[in-house]
Order: sequence, then C-alpha cells, then structure tokens
Amino acid sequence: MGRGRTRQDAKGGWAAMKDSKRFVHSVVNGISWLIGQGYQDEPLFASRSQWSHGRLIRATPHRRVLQVEGRRCPFLVKHFVVAGISAGLKGALRGSPAAREWKAIHEAQRRGLPVPRPVALGEGRKIWKRESMLITEFIGGSVPLGHYLFGPDRPAGSVRHRAVQEVAKLIRAAHDAGFYQPDLHADNILIEPGAQKFELFLIDLQRVAFRSSLSLRKRWQNLSVLNGGSTEASLADRVCFLRAYLSSPPPLMADVRKLTAQLERAGQKHRLRLWQSRGKRCLAENREFLKVNVGEFFGFARRNSWSNDFQGLGGGLHQQLVRPGGRSVTDSPTIGVSLVELRGVTLHVKKHHYRGLASALVDLFCHGPALRTWVAANHLRMRGIPVALPIAYLEKRRLRIPAESYVITENVSGVTLSDSFACLPGSRLSVEEKRRLLADWARLVAKMHIRGVTCRNLK
Repeated sequence: MGRGRTRQDAKGGWAAMKDSKRFVHSVVNGISWLIGQGYQDEPLFASRSQWSHGRLIRATPHRRVLQVEGRRCPFLVKHFVVAGISAGLKGALRGSPAAREWKAIHEAQRRGLPVPRPVALGEGRKIWKRESMLITEFIGGSVPLGHYLFGPDRPAGSVRHRAVQEVAKLIRAAHDAGFYQPDLHADNILIEPGAQKFELFLIDLQRVAFRSSLSLRKRWQNLSVLNGGSTEASLADRVCFLRAYLSSPPPLMADVRKLTAQLERAGQKHRLRLWQSRGKRCLAENREFLKVNVGEFFGFARRNSWSNDFQGLGGGLHQQLVRPGGRSVTDSPTIGVSLVELRGVTLHVKKHHYRGLASALVDLFCHGPALRTWVAANHLRMRGIPVALPIAYLEKRRLRIPAESYVITENVSGVTLSDSFACLPGSRLSVEEKRRLLADWARLVAKMHIRGVTCRNLK
C-alpha cells in the first residue's frame, strides 16, 4: 500500500495518542500538536499561512476541509471550530471532533480496516471557542463512493457490479471487526478505481463506535441506514450488495428476498426521519446554504448557485427586476412574477407584496408564503422530487414585519399538464402520447407519496 493506504496495526484508543515512540508532542502558537514520527519537519505545523494556498474541498461554519501540499506528499486538513457553552461542555466531556476521529482512525487501523494514514492532531486550549485539527495523508485519485456510483460518469455492467461487491465486502469486514458507523452513507467511503481492483477507504469516523462484534440486529440496523441514504441505488444494486455481504466468509444465512424487503422498509423510515430533521437546513448557514445580505434585503441562498452577480441587485431589487431585459409574467396586488437574465441564465423571480396588517401579524408567528415556498422547494429537492432549482430567498422588513419578499429559482420551460391535453388545433396529442404522459404523471405522484409528500393543491 502507498502513502495514505496503511492497514498496519496500531495501538488503539488514547494510548496511541500518547505513544512517544510514534508521536512527537509540541506546542506552536497556542496549538498543542501530536505529530507522527517522520512528519515533524513539515512546515504546515509551524505556520498555518501555508493553508491559505491549499485547495478548499468543503466549508461549513464549524468545519473546513483542505488539501495542502507538503514536502513528502499532499495532506488533508480538517479544521474544526466550535463555539458556545454547550459546544464547550460537549467538547470537554467527549473530546474535540478531531480527537474523536483521530482515536477512531487508530482503532480502525488496529482492527485491520482501510483508513487514511493519520499524520497529526492539533488542539487549541480555549474552552468556549475550541478549535481542533486533524491531518491525514491525502489519498490521490480517490472519489466519494456516491459520486462514483451515482454521478454523471457512473460505471455500468460488470464494472459497476464488481464495485458494489467490493463495497459490500468492506462493510462486512468492518462489521465483523466490530465497526459501527451510525452515519453510514456512500460519501463516507472513498473509492480509488483501478484496472484490476478497487481501493476503498473508510472516512469521517467521528461518530464511529467499536465493539467486540456486531449482532445481526446491529448489522441490519446499520445496513438499513446505508440503504436509506442510497436513494439512487437500483434494486439490482441492492440485491448485488446484499448477496456479496452475506456470502463473504464466514457466510451468513438469510433469505435475500425477505431481508431486502426488511431493509427497504427500515431504510424508508430512516429516510423520513432524516428528511424531517433536515427540513429547515435552508434557513441556516451550513455546507449547502449561506446567509446573504443584498442591499436592504436579507435572506438565504444555495451556496453552489450564489455568486457576486446577485449583489448587483442591491441597488433596489424591484427596480432591477423591471430593468430592460427583465420580463413581467404576472402582476397582481399580492404576487408579481418576472423573468430576469443573469449571466446567461434565466431566473424566475416571484415577489410577494405586503398583504395588510392582519397578514403581517400572522407572519410574526409563522412563515409567510414566500418563506414557506423556499422551505418546501428545498425540502422537495432533498427528497428527490423534481422541482425548479431554488436559488435564494430574500426579504425586506420594516418593524420586523415583511414588507417585500422574493423567491428566486431557475426558470423551467414547458407547458402545464392541462395545456398538454387541451384540444387545440395542431397541438392535439395522440392516444399513445396521452397514455405515456399519464403514466409518467402517475409515477411522479406515486414517488411523492412514497417519499412522504402530499400537496393540497395538486392539479
């Protein structure tokens, strides 16, 4: 195995963090470092200025993940910052996020599981705003399993079949070793495709628990979590995975058909709980969304879709929407809809007007219609229901009462279902086309109901 691919045994638990023969302890700029032997001359420990030149992989308010070049090899840096009394107490009782993952990596190594090679652990001394850092060797050429299996360049045929089998064998080996990941999903596994075989690695181990062995109940519970998070996996993928998992030595005796149905039911319950718990993520700062200020407007936006071009709307959003190039579609006392071109993309902008004192008082205690639309659109997208991409929600308040609010989405071209069936000259559908359209519509409604979505105005 090359760098970042170690399977060697190591002392488990906190003892591995105190082994002076394998690690060097030092304090640099208020950060207490535990550095693996052979890495202490790397400049990224002496000064964090080198991190600014690294490639940002992921950023949230409490965690940044970067790839930083070193003298020997590239490194993966996870920088955690937690603030507040509750976070400080949790860190004091459970340890910092970096320390928990450091401990889990060493224990996984000891049990023969493939994990990135640990390099260093750094922890700050402040209690109420505590930062911690975990550094491992970067595994070049690897991608998250979810991106590999379900991305635009997803494999097919025998290659896909072999990849799913290898993942099943890894999870089976992890369970046999007493590894339990309550947040098991495809993006917590890295895969490095190869001509002869796949290299697989377990990552993001902060919440992992280790036992002497896992009971069948715990195994099925963990597999239902993985199944629930793999909404894009086909039935063939699931059956292939389960057969490979059960047939790995020593084989487990179970009825594949019944077990598949059992895991699907448990996975569905897990999905519903997960979706409900994440329903308000679009109203907070996290890896998917961010808080934005545009002139006198405040709101939330999808992180990957927001750009500085939207800041140009700050000179008065209403005036910008009616500028040349914008096209008004609907204008009523309560709602206005416009189409606006921005960087070659047509945006659908829906404006909700002030609706009077009674509605304003209601908005003080519950979400207004624009905010409900923003939350519902992101909730539907999270559940895999096709909707126009919601980009931003913006509002302007006076005395805490919403005066104007906007929902910005990508514009979707097409006609309504009722227009498709309209008996207009030259546009009438054939009987076969109507049947296919109705079948597609029925499948969409069934998908909505299976995923816990209802609509009182479905038409």
